[in-house]
Amino acid sequence: MSEDVTKKVTKMEEKTGKKKKVKKISTKLISYIVPMVSVTVLILVGVSAAISKSRMTEMATETLESSISNQADNIESWLNENMEYFTTVKYFIENQKVPEEELVEILEPYYGYNKSAPEGFYIGTSEGKLYKASKSAFTENDVTGSTWYKQGLTRVDMAYGTAYVNNEGNTVISATGIINDGQEGIKVIGADVTLDAISIIVNSGVKMNDASSFLVDTNDNTILAHRDASLISTKLTENSSVALLSGAAKAISEGNYDTQEIGSYMVSFAEISGTDWILVSYIPTDVILRSVTQMGNLLFIIGVVAVILIVVAILYVVRRVIAPLAHITDNITAMSEGDFTIEVDSSSNDEIGIMGGKVSDFVASMRKMLKSISDESDKLQSESDNSDRVSRTMFDASQSQACNSSCNSCFRYKRKQ
Repeated sequence: MSEDVTKKVTKMEEKTGKKKKVKKISTKLISYIVPMVSVTVLILVGVSAAISKSRMTEMATETLESSISNQADNIESWLNENMEYFTTVKYFIENQKVPEEELVEILEPYYGYNKSAPEGFYIGTSEGKLYKASKSAFTENDVTGSTWYKQGLTRVDMAYGTAYVNNEGNTVISATGIINDGQEGIKVIGADVTLDAISIIVNSGVKMNDASSFLVDTNDNTILAHRDASLISTKLTENSSVALLSGAAKAISEGNYDTQEIGSYMVSFAEISGTDWILVSYIPTDVILRSVTQMGNLLFIIGVVAVILIVVAILYVVRRVIAPLAHITDNITAMSEGDFTIEVDSSSNDEIGIMGGKVSDFVASMRKMLKSISDESDKLQSESDNSDRVSRTMFDASQSQACNSSCNSCFRYKRKQ
């Protein structure tokens, strides 16, 4: 029967001109599972990389904001410390109520006392007179027309004004205020803080690696402090060719002090309390993404290794599971060719083991049936041989009887003659 089926299949193949390709189950399973596992792992790696990028960017932003907040606090502390000193000196001079001719003498001890204001204090009067320590290099040709004097006229308490260029050509910030000593005439006391001193405080306050900062006076957008000395005392404008500077100028003009990405930098802003100053801190985005890139590469390598290990594990498991089925397939093929001498392995404790057991039972049944057929065939052959012998005996007897009859007739005939 199997030969007839084989012939039919062969005839069908000859008619169609095609031969059915046979694929192993293990190959099919691997061809389905491996791509799915690979895609899943790659998706997980991609999602992990995206989450890592988002989280690390968030952490870098938080660190930058924490750094600039710290830095702003340090600047405010430095400004307040100096202001307390300036205010203390102002109150002392007011309480002394010294005549103008003794102002130089009272200002002498403060020359060089404070490193932030190395030239000490100076006093300008409404008559245009200037008083300062004898060693001070500070000069002013037009006292009442000077920037510091005009700023001082607007307040009694000492306060910082806007940056300006003094007679020596240096850009400074003046802390000024009216001296309320109860005497006639208006006197304005001041002390200059150089931008170099401010720059040192600004630049040394950066607590984040690869980050930098600069300080801007929003009254006229003058850059008070910057790591690049050539930019100090210049104006911050939206027309700047530097994307960071123009973007920062735009954000300040719009009052948008949220942390944001400007050009190729992540930028944070902080207002300096008690002043009109804005501290701008920035870090290159590629510095932030450097760790993200490293993490992404690491995840990719882990993903590739994971895929390889999973594929190897799948190959091992599939081959171990499918191996008994392959043996059963070989056994069934042998059975289809009429070979029932095979031994079927049914030791597996799963569906394949059950299948093997059933095939083994079938082989045993076929062996029993074939043995029965063989026994019946031998019996029939024996009976056939017995029948043949009886037939031959009967034939020989009939021949002998016929011969005897013929001989008797012949003898009678001869006697008659």
